[in-house]
Amino acid sequence: MEKHLEALRKQIDTLDHELCRLFCDRMHIVKKIICVKMENNIEITDRNRETSILEKHLTALNDKSLAMECKAFLSSLIAISKDYQQRLAGEHQHHEQT
Repeated sequence: MEKHLEALRKQIDTLDHELCRLFCDRMHIVKKIICVKMENNIEITDRNRETSILEKHLTALNDKSLAMECKAFLSSLIAISKDYQQRLAGEHQHHEQT
């Protein structure tokens, strides 16, 4: 029993490592996006884009029993990305003022 649990936890650890790598890749792209938004005076929040992301991924979800959890996961990613963009935009404005 304990060996089986450890094997499952090892699988989770491997997936978590990959998720962290993918998250960092995503956030590097988010950083590029905020640069484009600032250059073109585009708002950080785009509700249509957020709705589109959720609909697209939830529709394509293989395991519909996880729809609620997937929506929460994606919503968290979107919120984290917007917070990061806000921080970067604030840092950019601070550097421009000094």
